[in-house]
Parts: sequence; structure tokens; C-alpha cells
Amino acid sequence: MRLLKTENRKIAVEELNISDAYQRTIVPARVNRIAKNLDQDAFGSLTVGQRRDGSYWVVDGMQRLTAARKLGIGMVPCDVFESDGQEHEARVFRLKNRERTNVSSVALFRAQLTEGDEQSLEIDRVIRNAGLKLALKEESSGWPYVKAVKALERSFQRVGSDGIARALAIIIEAWPGETNALQGDMIEGMCWFLKKHDGFDESRLVEKLKTKSVTSVIRAADATFKLERDRHASSQYGRSLATCDAIAFIYNRGLRKKKTSV
Repeated sequence: MRLLKTENRKIAVEELNISDAYQRTIVPARVNRIAKNLDQDAFGSLTVGQRRDGSYWVVDGMQRLTAARKLGIGMVPCDVFESDGQEHEARVFRLKNRERTNVSSVALFRAQLTEGDEQSLEIDRVIRNAGLKLALKEESSGWPYVKAVKALERSFQRVGSDGIARALAIIIEAWPGETNALQGDMIEGMCWFLKKHDGFDESRLVEKLKTKSVTSVIRAADATFKLERDRHASSQYGRSLATCDAIAFIYNRGLRKKKTSV
């Protein structure tokens, strides 16, 4: 891994730019807390990329910069690295923040998209082709937004882009407009179903799911998850697998042929 070479210098706040392509949303309450308790000796340094045109772009420390502007502070310390552009800065943002517990998976996914990560771009393409949108902004919610990027990433590794596309098509046909149908466990559970049940009748599955509400499937999955956890205490059995089993139960019910009388 290439080490990030930086030079520490003070830069005027009006020279610092922020790219919303990969940065998180500014949180006013957090900015106000920082501003209220700001100790300039403990401010630390912002991580800043200097592009070839000489412009400065904040990669890490956006909330602190906003607080400094609020307080009228003119200069802030920065660790400056030579930036090759927005994709390079997004990569640095992702690497600096991937181990932080306060950075959401959505923020990291946005950075991966900006960076040009092939898997993230393919997931975004599949979502758009399904007529849905990735919820990459805090204000994005409800149908047709999908926020479950970690479930999508795991499912991509499991069934690929074609599998995700097929799972989404089933979900959309069975529960059009149902926001809860786009949650992570449902999408991942459907992808698990595709992986574990080769050769099933897709039209039958859709028709059977149409008779059930999303809430009832989630409730059944929760009950199955609790039962399996209490029975086996297995960390391998998660809610997405429980959702897969709930879907399988709905599909298989009434499928067996009745015995003919002699």
C-alpha cells in the first residue's frame, strides 16, 4: 500500500473546498457541538488534497472546518497531500474512514463510487436498471430508494449482478411501492433464495408472495431467526438466511402433490 505523503501547513478557510461527491452530509448539531467546545490547541489537522491546479479539497475534517467557519477562524492546520483529482481524494477518504465506527457504510459506498470502484459501479447500474435509486444522501428515503449497500455488496459476492437484478425484479413485482421490501434482509434473503433453490418456478414465487404482506414475511423471518438462534446459538445463521427460509416456506406450501386414493 502506498504511504500518503503529507506536508503540514496552515491554510485560509476560504481557500478550502468540499466535494459532496464523496463527503458526508454536514450535521448541524455536530458542528454546533464542535464550535461550542472548540479548543484550537486540540483542533488537529484537516486532511487536504492539493490538486494540480493549486486548489485545496478537504478529504477529512469537514465538520471541524464548518465549525471553524462558524466561529470566524481564518486559518486552520492541514495535512496536505498531492491529489490526482476527485477519484484519488475519494480513495483517501475511504481508506481513512473505513475503520471508524461513526462512518456509515453509505458514506464509504459513495466514496467507492466516486473512486470508480468496479463492484460499486456495477451495483449502482443494477439498481438504476431496476428503476430504483441508491439512497446515498441522508434525506433519501422511502420507495424507490435502497439504503442497504452492505447487503448489496454481500449479495454481489454471492450471486453477482444478474442475481441481484433477478431478486429485485421479484421483489418489485410482488410488492411494488412497498418501502420495507427494499430493506437489506429482504434483498439479501431473496438473493440467498436464488442461490439455494435452483430451478424454482419464478412466476409461482411471485404469485405466492403477492398473497403475503412484507410485514408478515419479516415477522416470520424474525420468529425463525429467534428459534434457530435459541436452538443452535449459531452465529452463522443471520436474519437474511431467516428471510430466505421464510420465503422458501411460502413458496413450498401446497407444492407437494396429494396422494391419490386407492
